[in-house]
Amino acid sequence: MKSAQLSAIGWTLLRVVVGMVFVIHGWSKVTMIGGVAATFGNEYQLPIPAVLAWLVATVEFLGGLALTAGVYSRWAALLLGCVMLGAIKVHWGSFFYYANGMEYDLVLLTVCTVICLNGGGPYSVDTMIINKPPAKKPA
Repeated sequence: MKSAQLSAIGWTLLRVVVGMVFVIHGWSKVTMIGGVAATFGNEYQLPIPAVLAWLVATVEFLGGLALTAGVYSRWAALLLGCVMLGAIKVHWGSFFYYANGMEYDLVLLTVCTVICLNGGGPYSVDTMIINKPPAKKPA
């Protein structure tokens, strides 16, 4: 295999796996939204916890689906990155070796930033359909 093909496969694996991580985390929040809202309000002292819980759950679930398929990858990564910034703020002060540390959120933020800057890669719906160059017309 050529280097470009290996790079495309690696890029796709990264995007799909991170997308699936967000789908799973988002779905778990959707199915336990009451508990998530309570945690946001009681433990993290966030304002409007029920609204934020639904917003985070929706962005994680739908954004994760979009990343997995490579649909509007840059926008999905931007929104997911914003959620990760919020998670980092919530876990600020706990870093490596601590329970509920922010290093996991930092890794996901970094991957989202890279996807936001570079797009979904060659094996994404973005590239194959949405950004597909127009077919050349015969002369």
